[in-house]
Amino acid sequence: MNSFIKNKILGFFVKTNGFFSKLLFGGKAHIFMLHRVLPEKLRIKYDYNIDLAITPEALESFIQYFQKKGFKFISLDELSEKLESRKWGKDKYICFTLDDGYRDNITYGLPIFEKYQVPFTIYVTNCFPNGSAHFWWYWLEEKIKNEEEITFRHVTYPSESNEEKINTYNAIREEIKNCSPSEREELTTYFFQKTEESITKECEDLALNWEELKTISNHSLITLGAHTSNHYSLVHLSDLEMQKEIEVGKIELEKNLEKEICHFAYPYGSLKDANDRDFTFVKNLGFKTATLNHPGNVYSSSLSNRLFLPRYALGNNTSAKRFENYLNGIQHFSTNGWSKKPV
Repeated sequence: MNSFIKNKILGFFVKTNGFFSKLLFGGKAHIFMLHRVLPEKLRIKYDYNIDLAITPEALESFIQYFQKKGFKFISLDELSEKLESRKWGKDKYICFTLDDGYRDNITYGLPIFEKYQVPFTIYVTNCFPNGSAHFWWYWLEEKIKNEEEITFRHVTYPSESNEEKINTYNAIREEIKNCSPSEREELTTYFFQKTEESITKECEDLALNWEELKTISNHSLITLGAHTSNHYSLVHLSDLEMQKEIEVGKIELEKNLEKEICHFAYPYGSLKDANDRDFTFVKNLGFKTATLNHPGNVYSSSLSNRLFLPRYALGNNTSAKRFENYLNGIQHFSTNGWSKKPV
């Protein structure tokens, strides 16, 4: 779509307070993506990664808002059934998902979900319960905070002012995210200087273990989904590496939890991190749904893209205006134009 025309239409949607965009792009359901649930005193320990966590109070506030607006909370299994049957009725729906498998999902998140009887999905990346997860996004934040200059891959980045530190974090983060598995291993040892013992200890502190996952897998509100074995950006993997990450992750989850795993989330989840090759492989493995980290709504026609459904990030810093634009279709149109699929 011509950008001039798109901006004109977008301006019209905004001026009419989302009335017309809601009719066209409001959708039937909205999937929200979270990672961690932490009290503010723990959440503020992070600066560059603070938005990875939502406070229990903010989570509760969003749930209450949805209730007042008349939304119904459903699981991904229920969403899948509606996509298959196309029987939506007049209601609109909310799905909550949490990525990776942090223990605080249960410590601080579950009591809120139980209070309001809201179903939710935890997408497990298997390196978390296996005790081998590289929490490099936290390692990088700590390193930049404590050093005035960072040399990464023969490039020296200034890291004195807060602005410099943020810019350095963002630049290096993107490079690490796009690393191959062998490069990631090398960075862990030589750049971050982490040992196997320190990594195992960090996983014990932050991640749900297999015993805990097995226990919560029987909870009536909780669905466990797959999120690969090691949380690599799939686009940057070979065909064989990609297949191993997804398929072995699914098989290992099913073996340890003794139940079928039907839902999947792409690591990092932008359209630069997963593509048609990956979508096709996920489909062939028999997953019912798979989700991205890409803004957009779910429609009655979304069965055709059930293996790359959009999600909205939700957190304490999600402004009221942005939140409204999620629900009224303005954000969907702004990101995807006329398409009702992620583009």
